[in-house]
Amino acid sequence: MTDTRVELLQAGVMLYSRLRSSHLQSLTAGRVAAAAGFHRQTFYRYWDTQAEYVQDLIRFALDGANDAAGEGISAGADGEPEPSEFKPFVRALARDGFARFRSDPMRDFRFALIATRGGTEEIDDLLDDFIGRVRREATGGLDALLRDWGREPTAPYTTPDIAIAVESLAMGLSLAAPFVGESAAADLYEQLVVDLLLVTTGPQAP
Repeated sequence: MTDTRVELLQAGVMLYSRLRSSHLQSLTAGRVAAAAGFHRQTFYRYWDTQAEYVQDLIRFALDGANDAAGEGISAGADGEPEPSEFKPFVRALARDGFARFRSDPMRDFRFALIATRGGTEEIDDLLDDFIGRVRREATGGLDALLRDWGREPTAPYTTPDIAIAVESLAMGLSLAAPFVGESAAADLYEQLVVDLLLVTTGPQAP
């Protein structure tokens, strides 16, 4: 993917996030090119029509190469921490994970795509692949985290259940952050993730 093409796609993400009340058709060739700092004709080096750009934009936003959404609370969980430090360790991971989630430039665009599911079969298939990949990565990371700490899910919960709950907390509190404040949303996310893991997991059976 050329640098110019990437800049044009990133401009589309930025514009759509600003114009979330408008339709994808608001992303005209001239508007996208201007946002990226290029002449309108530059747009047509890569796409013949606006419809082609929109499809490419959606693929770009849901591409695994541009994704940080699946890291969850497991990101950075390396080393061999002491079991007595499980709670503060999870809290620190949750704080870092929520900050990365909030700073993800693709976040608002992905939220909008999920909210408007049902547009076309191709878009729905891309969303299904994206959500499936995010949940697999989050589940795998959570499995590794619990294994490192000698913990496992307690019935009736499973690791995928917990990963979905963590993902839902991140999405919900991210949407709430502009209204309750960034710090309040981050603090609540940390506490809820800690409580969730303490309630739904326990020491591994001998």
